Amino acid sequence: MAEKAVEEKKTSTISIKVVSAKNLRGTKGENLTSFTKVEFGKPLGESGKCEAGAEATTKYNYTANIEINPEDPLSVDELSYKLVVFTIVEVLPKEKRAKEEKTNQVGQCIMDLFPILKGESKFTKTLALQSGAEPAAAMGSQPQLLVEVSCSKVIVTPEKLEQSNYLTINFDSVYSLPDSWQPNNNPTHSYHATLSVPLSETVDVTAAAGAGTLRPPQDKNNQDPLKGTAKVIPRRYAAAGNMSGALAAIPDCLVESYKYEEEDYDLTSQDYRSFREEAENEKPRITWNTQREIFMTPAATDVLQDRIAKCRTWPLEVYRTNIANVTKKRERGRPQRFIPRYCVDKSLSFVVPGCYKGQRCSTSPTVRRE
Repeated sequence: MAEKAVEEKKTSTISIKVVSAKNLRGTKGENLTSFTKVEFGKPLGESGKCEAGAEATTKYNYTANIEINPEDPLSVDELSYKLVVFTIVEVLPKEKRAKEEKTNQVGQCIMDLFPILKGESKFTKTLALQSGAEPAAAMGSQPQLLVEVSCSKVIVTPEKLEQSNYLTINFDSVYSLPDSWQPNNNPTHSYHATLSVPLSETVDVTAAAGAGTLRPPQDKNNQDPLKGTAKVIPRRYAAAGNMSGALAAIPDCLVESYKYEEEDYDLTSQDYRSFREEAENEKPRITWNTQREIFMTPAATDVLQDRIAKCRTWPLEVYRTNIANVTKKRERGRPQRFIPRYCVDKSLSFVVPGCYKGQRCSTSPTVRRE
């Protein structure tokens, strides 16, 4: 019992309260009955059924909890990249002779918990609900969800925060792909990029870019193909998975374009100009446009600085997995790993220059194919 009490003291409970929703529209307008579901990598629970009240406001007052161990680097790292997903579901009137009630998804929104890693123990957010229905401009006010977050105890103390750091990794695109990776009419692969980052003296985490998209040369990443001008591309959360559009976009974060002269490392000289123009404009590429945040504790920062001092390069692996092979493995009853090595048929190993404190690196690294 004493050991259990000590273990309980180590954890901090993060309470996520879904207070209310405004301007919801269901199949029959604003007078709807609905409930909310909350996920954080896995389902956390769902509220009871609530009816819309005055001023098109639905009060849920539902709380979901997450347990975090501040002394566990991997547990704390979950707050830096995992997303809280809120889903609003409409409950349709039960039809005669129907055994179960039918439901209709009204909208979704996501929220990151990174403010907690910046020392906040309580904050409130108003989130815009996204749906496949008509845009907000056509149906009136934007549907919104009011959420309150609080911690039972501070996860990052002021003293720890003063000595800690934040690492931001942007995964953009890979060019000049192997011939075997060229697109065809029957896409059968999923494309990934990973980078190993220290969280402590003994623990590393694999920062993943998420599933990339194989794009043809005519689909410009940072240029409007019709107008020939730069287009605005929102950067996505690396953990957004299959989410798309505004739902997966990071607020106020856009994909930036760099001139060759502004980049670091290889392939920036005039000698490589023609090669890069051909690779970036005439050949397919893999694109992610995602961002992964990492909270660097004092121990993690020391380990990273030590590695940079010993070796000025940082391995980055880009690989593809065969979707057909993954499906076969599933059918045989074998569990699918996040990085299913049994179906990796080709990988590329890059080296990225090590960054110093406060330094911003945009690279065009060379590649070693395996």
